[in-house]
Amino acid sequence: LDAYLAEHTPDLVVFADYAGGSVNEHAFSRLLDMRDRLLVDTKLTNLGLFAEGGKRTLLCKLNASEHRNVLLEDYAPERWFENLVVTRGNMGATLARHIGYGVNSSTTHTLEAKAYAVPSLDVCGCGDTFMAALAASLLQQNDVFTAIQFANAAAATVVVQERTAVADLEKTLNLLGRETE
Repeated sequence: LDAYLAEHTPDLVVFADYAGGSVNEHAFSRLLDMRDRLLVDTKLTNLGLFAEGGKRTLLCKLNASEHRNVLLEDYAPERWFENLVVTRGNMGATLARHIGYGVNSSTTHTLEAKAYAVPSLDVCGCGDTFMAALAASLLQQNDVFTAIQFANAAAATVVVQERTAVADLEKTLNLLGRETE
């Protein structure tokens, strides 16, 4: 990691930590050095780890079950991130943004991104598709909510296929009411 980062400055970094602690302390520290462009997909329930030093990480994606588990330990996990995205399958996704107004005052704003009505055959890989599409959209300079809408549509093109599948750009854009360029 150190050798790679010595020669490269990534625009975004996707940290998919499914094992909940699968990187060593040094690598985790290096990831936190890039928190302004870090997208997190984790099974960890202590999300405060991503905001050490008062700086928040760009984005965390949790599915509804992971979010429920986090809420058992943390009443407002969105405060550790610029953006917290909770995917809810056929119910869409929620974007939560926490805004602090001083020592004891804050608010959380939420936006709901719709799901697409498609027949669900297999959800395997939908979370990874969502995260990849989210990152791709952000790299195109889209705002987070637009990126979530794109990611929802991409995941909808995967859930209609059996087994792990690849998203279809043309079908994704069709769901969004757009055409390929």
